[in-house]
Amino acid sequence: MSEERDYEAEAVEQGWNADFDGPNKTDAKTFVERGEQIAGILKSKNKKLEDRLHKLEAANVQFGEYHKQTL
Repeated sequence: MSEERDYEAEAVEQGWNADFDGPNKTDAKTFVERGEQIAGILKSKNKKLEDRLHKLEAANVQFGEYHKQTL
């Protein structure tokens, strides 16, 4: 037996305001689902940036070694 997900409680915890009445007003379930989708996108982008950073760090070390040899 599975429990129903309490989207409203999750949304409130994540900053959703039920009283918000602006052009981007959304229900709690949509708010939570969009947040999960965005989190997935950000996780993927973060991984790519971390990989790029590691490559740049390695290149920097190599350049430092080369520079030491040319002095």
